Amino acid sequence: MTANYIGDIQGALEGPGADSHLFKTGEVERLLGTLGRNPDAYASIAAGQQAYTTAQIQDVLAHPELHKDLAVAVENIAKPAGQVNGLITSAMVDVVYNKHTASDAEYNAAIDTKRELAGQLWSFAGDALKERAPLIGEGIDNVANQIMDNVAAGYKVDTHNAASDEAVTAKQNAEANSQQAILNAVRDAGCVTGADPNYINDVARRAAQEENTGYGSGWDSFATAFPKKN
Repeated sequence: MTANYIGDIQGALEGPGADSHLFKTGEVERLLGTLGRNPDAYASIAAGQQAYTTAQIQDVLAHPELHKDLAVAVENIAKPAGQVNGLITSAMVDVVYNKHTASDAEYNAAIDTKRELAGQLWSFAGDALKERAPLIGEGIDNVANQIMDNVAAGYKVDTHNAASDEAVTAKQNAEANSQQAILNAVRDAGCVTGADPNYINDVARRAAQEENTGYGSGWDSFATAFPKKN
């Protein structure tokens, strides 16, 4: 169910300026840090995160007249998305490489089963924004497949050529993949809305930087909510 509330989840992490205040920040941090330890829950949140974020970015790009600065509007979406990514990937790295209670193969297999969920969430986001961004929801099968391709690229656990400290390597890979996920979201949304590709590339790079800031915050929040026991 958490994936269905991803907008409210992001709102809690964004803080006082967010549109939604359904959940408290600390509660969401603990929830995501707990759910990220389960491969199926991790995959569901990843799919929901990518579908919702792509839909929100598309809404911004489809209506530039509503935003004085498109880059800032997209950054406001990217940072809480990065916080979600940081929290769930922190949990994944912890259970796979530190506690050894789940395997990378379990996480990757779970992601492969979530294409239908991505379609459902994309459709839900599209219905919610349809009057403002009518392009959302069209070609749902193609969009859902692209979203899940991006989820696979951005959230699967890659242990190829892992260094001796696998947890550190996994964190670095997850961080890079998380930035790629937001780049993909911006570029996919830009293609659908017909925006200038060069401008979209600039916005995507700015969004990736802001996502990375949020990602680091997510990792810090996980460490605070789940301190290591000596």
